[in-house]
Order: sequence, then C-alpha cells, then structure tokens
Amino acid sequence: MRKGVFTYNEAVLPIYFPKVLFGMLCDEGYHPDGLLAGCGLKENDFEVENIKLSLNEHQQFIKNVLEVSQNEHIGWNFGKCINLTTLGTVGYGALSSETLKEALEFISQFLHLRTALFSVRLGEQNNGVKDESYLEVKPLTSFSNSQYFLLTAAVSAAMNVIQFCYPNTSVVSKIEMQCQTPKSNCEAYLPSRVPIVFNKLSTRIYLHNTLLNASLPTADSFSQKAMYALCAEQSSNFGKRKDVVTALRKCIKESYRFSLSLDDAAAFFYISPRTLRRALSSCGTHFKSIVNEEKAQFAKEMLSKTNLTMAEIALQLNFSDPSNFGRAFKAWTGVSPVGWRERGQ
Repeated sequence: MRKGVFTYNEAVLPIYFPKVLFGMLCDEGYHPDGLLAGCGLKENDFEVENIKLSLNEHQQFIKNVLEVSQNEHIGWNFGKCINLTTLGTVGYGALSSETLKEALEFISQFLHLRTALFSVRLGEQNNGVKDESYLEVKPLTSFSNSQYFLLTAAVSAAMNVIQFCYPNTSVVSKIEMQCQTPKSNCEAYLPSRVPIVFNKLSTRIYLHNTLLNASLPTADSFSQKAMYALCAEQSSNFGKRKDVVTALRKCIKESYRFSLSLDDAAAFFYISPRTLRRALSSCGTHFKSIVNEEKAQFAKEMLSKTNLTMAEIALQLNFSDPSNFGRAFKAWTGVSPVGWRERGQ
C-alpha cells in the first residue's frame, strides 16, 4: 500500500465496482451470504450510492469472491461488465471525446473519482516502435493474494471500453501483465485473441496509434466540456480532502519519467501555479525539492534492488546523459550512484 495516502481501515474506496461484481455473481446464482461473509457488508449496502469501503473490507470481499467462485480467472469476466456508463460522469466525458486518445486521457485524469485502487496513463513506445502507444495500469496499493484478479479485471475493463469505441476493429496489439502466470490457461477468458505476457515490470495494453487518433462516432464537444467541468468540480472537492504534499508526490511518481512540471501539477489540482507554490511553501517545502526527493528515492531503490545500469536508471529519471544523473544523485545523497550500489544501501 502506498504509505501516507490512506490506511487499511479508512473508508475511501467507492462501492461502484464491488456493486457491479456483486450483482454479476448473484445473477450467476451465488448466494449473497457467502460473498459478504466477514467483510462487514449487507446486501442493501450496495444500494447506497455514496457508501465507501475500507481496503480491509474490499480485500475480504475479493477473497470471498475467489473462494466461492473457485475461478481464478473471474477477473476477466468481471472486467467485461465494466463499460463507459459504469464509469458515470467519467465515462460520459470519455464517450463524448473527439478521439480514443482523448477519451483515454479523460479517464486517466478522472479515474480517481471511481476507484482508489488504480491509476492509468497513456504513454508512447520508446524502443523504436513508433506506431504504438500503451495504456499503463498502475496499482495504488498492494494486492497480496488478489493481485491477479484485480489486474485482470482492470485490463479486461480497459479493453471493454476500447472495444466499445471501436467494436469491429482490432486496436490492441498485445498485453503485458505485472503478475505471475496463472495456474491454468486463461486464453478462453480474454476479451479478444490478443498476445499476453506475464511476469513483466508493469501492466500495459499496447494500442495502434492510427486508431488511437481516429475520430469517435460518439464525439460531442458540448457534452464533453460539460462532463469535464463536472468532473473537475468533483475532483477539486475530492482533492481538498487530501494533503497537498502527499497528493503531489503521487502525481510525480505517476508522471512519465518523473517529468511533471509545476504548471502540469497545478492544472491537475485545478489551481494556478502560484497557488500551488504558496500551498507548498506553507508546508515548508517547494516543488523542485519534492521532485528531487522522489527521483532520489526511486534511484536508491533501483540501485539497491535491481541490476539496471546507470544509463537505464538515468533514462527512467528523464536524464539525457548518465553523467548528469551521477552529479544529481551525488547532490541528493552525498555519494555517487556507484558508491551507493557498492555499499548495498
């Protein structure tokens, strides 16, 4: 779990997706008592729109689902039940976007209004493949024994949304999963016949850029602007309940190669750069310091826990040259990257 964002007993997880899962399983004939055993929920709780679950309650519910169904691949089926309308205002905003790329970016920006378990971001290939982008699914908490279920549900839901936009076209080229290979074959459960690779460092859905930038038949600029304004208002109210430094650290970690700018961060919080600077100053810090702290922490972990070269780590931190990374790391820690790795710190 990401320390400092929420605790295991704090009720912060919207009930939207558990409600869909509960309904799916009840329709399949599973008894509510078995699904809700030990998680502090009653059947009528799913009718209360604004109720929230703690992480402990959510994990117990997923544990029950896996035990009762005896199907390790049920996450794939659950994801197929998630569509744009299930996402509420976030989904309607995406649906009215001009292109699939804009739709996915809309969801990326406002997904936190529907779940605190994942974030998603759209990125580009950097290995010479210029006609592909990817949608990366990033867990915001540790999943322990339910990792496979939750990641497959998220990927399946994302693919369902993509296929809703282009129902008769192959947009996805491959899937990479940040979890172990399942005990049994999962091909029959996949949303479509797409190559899938497990045991990767991240969970990504690779997309063809040609279709990513094609116009959506449901595009409606007026509706999109209205949904954006509504989501922005909800997000602003949501953000006011969080510590600004903690929320900013989260944004920096999720940005592409730690490249979040002050202007981009301010736009995410729907405030001016000047207001964000003042807020950070009142907390005794400033934007550049927080970025450097997050970069330093990431670099330390990569040096201590991986065999990545200095050049590879430098690239992930958006340094154009390993020597620049070396000088920055020494300024942050007082030792060189090589010295840090040799000490085994």
